[in-house]
Amino acid sequence: MSVSVKFTRSLFIRRIRTSAKFNRVPCRKKQEPSKAERPIKFYA
Repeated sequence: MSVSVKFTRSLFIRRIRTSAKFNRVPCRKKQEPSKAERPIKFYA
């Protein structure tokens, strides 16, 4: 269990860091984070 939790945490952190790094750069591979961030930008 602990190993799986650590793996999921590292994956989640990596996704957040990558989305923050390539936030302004349009990437086809990272469509999910961009879609999730788009509504937040519109509301903000």
